[in-house]
Amino acid sequence: MPEPRRPQLTPAAPPTLLDGIVGGGFLIGLAWGLYLAAALAGTELAGEPLSLSARSSRIFLALLLGIGHGTLIALVGDLVRRGRFSRRWPRAAAIGLALGFGLPYAWGVLSVLKFRSVGAHLRYEDFWFLLRSLAQLSAETTGTERTLLLAVALLPIGLAAALLVAMALGRRIRGEATLPRLLLLLALTAAGLLAVGWSHPGARQAARVLYPDTRALVAWLGSSGPIATGRPDGAAGDRIEPYVASPAAEPWNVVVLMLESIPWKRLHGPEARPESTPRLAELARESVVFDRAYATSTHSDYAQTSILASLHPRKFPGHDYFRDLSYPRTLFWDPLHGLGYRTAVFSCQNERWGNMIAFHQTDGLELFRHSPDWPDASRRGEGAESKVFEPAPVGAFFDWIDREPGRPFAVYLNFQATHYPYVVPDGFTAPYAPSTLDFATTFLSYPTDKIPVMLNRFHNALAYVDLHVGQVVDGLRRRGLWERTVLFVVSDHGEAFYEHGLPTHGTTLLEEQVRTAMLLRVPGVEPRALAEPVSVLDGVPAIYRALGLPRHGNFQGRDDVLDESYSAAGRSLLFTIQGMTREEGLLFERFKYIVNWDRRERALFDLERDPDERVNLAATAPDELARMDRELLRLLELQLGYYQSRGWERGRYPPRLP
Repeated sequence: MPEPRRPQLTPAAPPTLLDGIVGGGFLIGLAWGLYLAAALAGTELAGEPLSLSARSSRIFLALLLGIGHGTLIALVGDLVRRGRFSRRWPRAAAIGLALGFGLPYAWGVLSVLKFRSVGAHLRYEDFWFLLRSLAQLSAETTGTERTLLLAVALLPIGLAAALLVAMALGRRIRGEATLPRLLLLLALTAAGLLAVGWSHPGARQAARVLYPDTRALVAWLGSSGPIATGRPDGAAGDRIEPYVASPAAEPWNVVVLMLESIPWKRLHGPEARPESTPRLAELARESVVFDRAYATSTHSDYAQTSILASLHPRKFPGHDYFRDLSYPRTLFWDPLHGLGYRTAVFSCQNERWGNMIAFHQTDGLELFRHSPDWPDASRRGEGAESKVFEPAPVGAFFDWIDREPGRPFAVYLNFQATHYPYVVPDGFTAPYAPSTLDFATTFLSYPTDKIPVMLNRFHNALAYVDLHVGQVVDGLRRRGLWERTVLFVVSDHGEAFYEHGLPTHGTTLLEEQVRTAMLLRVPGVEPRALAEPVSVLDGVPAIYRALGLPRHGNFQGRDDVLDESYSAAGRSLLFTIQGMTREEGLLFERFKYIVNWDRRERALFDLERDPDERVNLAATAPDELARMDRELLRLLELQLGYYQSRGWERGRYPPRLP
């Protein structure tokens, strides 16, 4: 008689990476719902507070969406993993639900803190920005904020690990090496999540969908202004053709000198301290000074790159971190390199900030040096993302020139001393006091009674920058190069000192942040002050025209701003923020128009009558508001349409802006 067949006991498999992804999907789904609820509870719709009943109904709907979304991910993942629904899925869902409240709670706290500072909730892009910039941010924040930043960076890894531990402890794992196997699994899972999430486009795209984004929230609820998606025809500029130019018999050198965070009014305007900037004042007497120059953005990764390439940064619905650079770009040094120029970058900052380093790397650039390349130089901040002081790039610039004194050169210099918190090195005699930071201060907040101290610090830093601008000019003169050099001095954007309730930059498109300092010195061009509005995009095309070179098709700025006949009549200037908040701005004739997508607010100012932007006309000038809406929508459609439909693949340059 045969022995009865004994069932084969198969040890339960340890949790896998898929288990972590399934659980993480549930957490993200739940966080999405709770986050929507927090966002709805803390914002206004079309300028009017949500009623209690409407707000409650939306919160309830958001919670259902989040829990339902997360549960669906957990069930589908369970089905994929096992080929059938497990009878233990309720327990897995319960564990995910219990742990899930940790993520939305922490995310919600951080989101509220951000909303209180800049009026915008936390987004997926903020998370990646924090991860890539922890070193520099930690050097410019208080202890409390550093703790919060660390929490943001470690939260996903910690929750994933906790979820795996909970799942492992809740299952029967046969064998003796349970703990080592579990530790190895956790290490591999954390490494895998970091590697995949950091580098894989599919993972980033999934996170963009799963993590909350207030722009999507605005689209869901309806907005107070246009949300453009781009024209499907991909309207674009001229047809792409080979750039053809002949070098001049005696070509001029080109130096683009970027100065960080200097508003026009604090260098040339009513709140300037001219005694602290004698070299810039001397240079202005030889230059065309643009009294109404406007940045394209008020955060540096957009503002600086747009100047160098004369390319507007508004390209995609989300923040362009220059990961996909398939679109055409031509930096000012590229055509010049083809004409025999030497080309180089010498920057005080770490150009990895915002991944600007990727944007800069083109075939026409021979030498690239930035903060990490001078490890022994005097600097402020700690870690790889600290900024060196100006002597390092200035010295490297002249050493480089002296190696081949006979060739023309095109050089980009970036000075950073005027960036918050406005630090000057020991040994420099600061002209203004008090200027000691003996109080708590962050990039987004400091006591308003300390504004005079912060202004003193800023002007001390500006005086230090002025000293090194003078050293650049003097060095060119000593080498006999001054009369053959075009010098373009421009600030990437302005800087606020609580004129409208906010400090520093990157938070609004009001005048103190978007109206910037800009001057262009061209040998033989009569110095003057130009009162007509211009864009910083115009600098590089104007230089090419002064050199007798044709305008490159990738340049979106105008090249006629040095002409005596230049007029901004009928011209509209577009500004954008895709960082701490989402905001578009438009200067059109005498009016300034701002739409904030996060807060769903619109502002309209008559700059002729109200240059300080104190009277919002949005509610009292409906016809003008509608006209500005249409013009903003037209420019956004022009920009987004080109990039959305990949107009360069149709053989077209970017659209020419007004």
